[in-house]
Amino acid sequence: MMKKQFKGYIRNLSDGTVEVVAEVFDDDLDTFREILQKGSPLSTVEDLQCEIIDDAEFTVSADMTSMPGAHTIKPVAVINHGKGMYQVHLPLEMYGEWALTMDFSQPQRDRVVTKVVITKTGGGSTHSHD
Repeated sequence: MMKKQFKGYIRNLSDGTVEVVAEVFDDDLDTFREILQKGSPLSTVEDLQCEIIDDAEFTVSADMTSMPGAHTIKPVAVINHGKGMYQVHLPLEMYGEWALTMDFSQPQRDRVVTKVVITKTGGGSTHSHD
């Protein structure tokens, strides 16, 4: 079985339910649904809704976590390529860990912050959702 990687977050809501928001490519959507439907021994999936957000409007900014404020990239609007795919060009000034802030205005106001580690060319990059 091929190991899949999904990006996103899970949070507990005030009404006692759990919300899972994830980035999933079309060809991985069925696998992701199966994983959620299996649940865990301590939980039950009562409702599962999947949707492609193809009308989002948001900007992305960046701040180097080791030097807050010293290396800051002002918000840049994303380019919508349709089918839930978006692109942005951020001119990051140096290698290291960066906090990316996505400020959404559509379909609803929201802010998502994720960290990425930029390495030398060929060294790859990593990210976490701390």
